[in-house]
Amino acid sequence: MTGLLTALNTESNALLESPTGTGKTLALLISTIAWREARQRTYLEAVSKRKTQERERIKLSFVATQETWKSQGSNVVESSFFQGSETTETKLQKNFNKMDTNLEPLPPKLPKIYFASRTQKQLQQAVKQLRMSTYKPKTSTLASREHYCINPKVRKSASINEECNKFLNEDLCMYFHGSHDFRHRNMESPVWDIEDLVSVGKKRKVCPYFASRNLATTADLVFVPYNYIIDPQIREASEIDLQNSIVIIDEAHNIEVTCMESGSFEISEQQLRIIQEEISGILGRLTNQEDVAAHEESPENIYRILHATIIALIENVNNPKGRRQNLDAFSFLHLLNGSDGLLSLGIRDEDVARIKKCTAQAISISNSEREEKKSRKLEIVISDEASESLQSSLALSEFSLRQLKSLSMVLNYIILGYPDDYRVAVTGKPSDGTKAISFWAMSPHLIFKEISEVSLSVILASGTLSPIKSLICELGVSFPIILEADHVVENSQVWCGIVSTASNNSKLENTFNNMQTYHYRDALGMTILDIIKIVCDGVLVFLSSYATMENLIERWKQTGLFEEINSHKQIFMEPRNNQGGKFDKMVKNYESVLENGKGAVFFCIFRGKMSEGIDFADKKARAVLAIGIPYPNVKDPQKLKGHFKRGNVVFNSVSNLAVRHFEQLTKHLVDALDTKMIGAQLF
Repeated sequence: MTGLLTALNTESNALLESPTGTGKTLALLISTIAWREARQRTYLEAVSKRKTQERERIKLSFVATQETWKSQGSNVVESSFFQGSETTETKLQKNFNKMDTNLEPLPPKLPKIYFASRTQKQLQQAVKQLRMSTYKPKTSTLASREHYCINPKVRKSASINEECNKFLNEDLCMYFHGSHDFRHRNMESPVWDIEDLVSVGKKRKVCPYFASRNLATTADLVFVPYNYIIDPQIREASEIDLQNSIVIIDEAHNIEVTCMESGSFEISEQQLRIIQEEISGILGRLTNQEDVAAHEESPENIYRILHATIIALIENVNNPKGRRQNLDAFSFLHLLNGSDGLLSLGIRDEDVARIKKCTAQAISISNSEREEKKSRKLEIVISDEASESLQSSLALSEFSLRQLKSLSMVLNYIILGYPDDYRVAVTGKPSDGTKAISFWAMSPHLIFKEISEVSLSVILASGTLSPIKSLICELGVSFPIILEADHVVENSQVWCGIVSTASNNSKLENTFNNMQTYHYRDALGMTILDIIKIVCDGVLVFLSSYATMENLIERWKQTGLFEEINSHKQIFMEPRNNQGGKFDKMVKNYESVLENGKGAVFFCIFRGKMSEGIDFADKKARAVLAIGIPYPNVKDPQKLKGHFKRGNVVFNSVSNLAVRHFEQLTKHLVDALDTKMIGAQLF
């Protein structure tokens, strides 16, 4: 708490590393809210004092004005002051300005607190902890339409976002209109989560998604997934203003990856051609229109510049510059640094500013046209008038606008940043002809610097931030306050070790080639069986990929090992997606088996849904088995993002992130601590 309060009082950034089990999340919330309330009391006292001074100053000014009138023999009565006589006001203002009353400056207005975490489950846990405290700030929780939408027709769509926008553009959603009038007074408690607002929204026929955004404007504390803070486009779309705010990012061990992903952009040749066709259609309609002014900011000129940019990208995808690298038998890569990549596209620094401006103008044109259509309440059934309107439409689709905006963003970052901070890559698969161009951010500092520059304080907290010096260097901003708290777990409570040999004396070397052999798969399965026989309750087993998990399970079913493992502990496997709530149901089933006194083993994926955001307390994780080290896939072209150089400093973010991710897995052991011994094995 001391480190956090020091950062808030000095408006500094802070790195706070505190192990799981130390009450980090609740301490962050309570300390920040208490600090804000103390600042609020100071602010209100200052406002009251200032008002008293103002009244005294006006009183003195009025008395002085009366004295002036008397000395000049004026017959103006006192009431004329209140009637707004110009002469009286002028005299009063002159005397008011001459008053030598020193007004104390007001302290800064109260900052809004943004509390961010990686997943909605982590945010729900934070809200739950805040409810148990005596503090009741006004809150809001921002989330996607998938979490908030209550319109049954929209929820049936495969893409809720696109369907929602369609309903809004055609003014078809009955829940939308009341959301802007929703206030905190409509809630029984000022502290609530997604489920609360969804429940209220259903009862009152109000859209929870837009209600949450409206509540966020007046909230003291806003809970958000941290890509809402870090990703510039999501931040803008969610209308999040970080100016003079306090940003707390809990579970921030993946902050560099999230920043680099937010600053990167990839688009396929097929997507480029879709945008090209849309813009070509608009240019064709503009050419057919009469009296079109051909000036710099005309729609025709705007779309011609964007069209030329897309054509340049398509040409580069089909004729890439740079040396070709074959990643494997099925894919290739052409890679250039950021500045050379722009040159290969024929884009100069001055062109980037023009592309950015034209993109903003295209967005404005499209939004204006949609608002006009909405106000005219065009019907879905196309009338002659509507058909004519569509034929003259100058609006781009939501998809094209998003892609152009992302492209504009990365181009702008390339010319603003260091030369080595970006890579321009063209990837392809000759087997199916798919090609794409990517702009990879090699460093997180461009994205993170924007957040730090506008916020009062940025607090990064996690149980695993080490190596801290490397993290600070990569983020590129100063952190005057650094805390590395000791662990609360005794050495006698945890056993960590490396299992290098199976019970049949086979070596357990988890290399890519070994994983392809039946001999290794059998030895690994027998070792897991030996461990789960002596470990009670729940066991988590982390693997490098879904393909690896599926290959192991297939082999064990052939040999009968699967049934033997399942007879000791029921087997669960992390699904590739959460379609239909499949993953959530599986976690609940896993917990239910353990609650019934039976054992269970859950096979999970490094960096998957099970690796964080879920509380594996007590019997849910008596042991964690990490099969290998969580490096990125060696065949992944983006592994090249792992090494980059800025000045004389060489970063190896792949190794740092692998170490940090493995440390993150061990937190499940801490969650499970009680009187029983628990352990972790690394193969």
